[in-house]
Amino acid sequence: TITGLEGSTEYNIAVCIFKDGDCLGCSDVSVRTVPVAPSATEVTPKETSVIVTWMRVPDDNIVNYTVTIVPTDGGSPTTVIVGGDKNSTEIEGLQPNTNYTVTIRAVTSDTNYTVTIRAVTSDDSSTKYINTVLAFRNEKRLGYKGFGIRTVPAAPSDIEVTPNTTSMIVAWIGIPDDQILNYKVTIVPTDGGSPINITVGGDKNSTEIEGLQPNTNYTVTVKAVTPDGEGDPTSIAVTTEPAFISVTVESISSTTITLRWSEVEGATQYKIVWRFVDDGDENEVVPSSPYTITGLEGSTEYNIAVCIFKDGDCLGCSDVSVRTVPVAPSVTEVTPKETSVIVTW
Repeated sequence: TITGLEGSTEYNIAVCIFKDGDCLGCSDVSVRTVPVAPSATEVTPKETSVIVTWMRVPDDNIVNYTVTIVPTDGGSPTTVIVGGDKNSTEIEGLQPNTNYTVTIRAVTSDTNYTVTIRAVTSDDSSTKYINTVLAFRNEKRLGYKGFGIRTVPAAPSDIEVTPNTTSMIVAWIGIPDDQILNYKVTIVPTDGGSPINITVGGDKNSTEIEGLQPNTNYTVTVKAVTPDGEGDPTSIAVTTEPAFISVTVESISSTTITLRWSEVEGATQYKIVWRFVDDGDENEVVPSSPYTITGLEGSTEYNIAVCIFKDGDCLGCSDVSVRTVPVAPSVTEVTPKETSVIVTW
């Protein structure tokens, strides 16, 4: 066995026969060593597939690469063949959260080699040849590299969200796998903003997220985490409930209505909208409570909304219906008598 050679290299080899220091003959053969093993540079496991990337073998004779994956605990292998100019592939149809062994092989085509070693002896001045044949059959030479990989866990299912004004409760069906370390719950405003990340134990299937904005669209994502990494996510869109404020009618006249309401933390302004029943709107933006609406008509029903705003976004409104008091009657005539008076208006 000749050792210490380089991969993917052509060697010329001669086998020479000696007797008592004299060379009786040689046979030559050219042999190319198999390619070195491909080096996997990146493995990206998914729930039911894995993407394998490797360093291409520096050999122009590479016909293709075969990538084989087999469950570490036993099972049928899956093999994918890609061209020799490729350096990545995705293997699908795997089981979630399962240990696999991946093998990458660089494949070249060989020629048929027959090496004849002739041993020569002398017998009464006649020559007899003893032929020993070493054959390289028409097979493929393979350089390969194997390693282990584990697919990521499945995505949690059946997410349910119960939203409130500034918080929400997120629940899901847990994954039946003792490798689950925890669940990662992420919530981020749909229109952009900083995410909130919460991690709960692998034996939990719900959590409450606080510190949210009322009447805001969010995207909630839940994923399982194992020692091998994060699993595939499950996402759901949800909107928090509008903010509610308590509105009190402080005073009413024939031409004015004074309102007072509870202040909302974080609000930058309030918008008061009022209108006659079945009539058009009028509105006014004010910084805080209370506020008096003026220029109204007596004995008239008004629908009034107090809306909360933060940086231009409406967080919610509270409505109230109020009827102004009648206008003061106008006395048109007073007729005095001896013991009485007649008033006309």
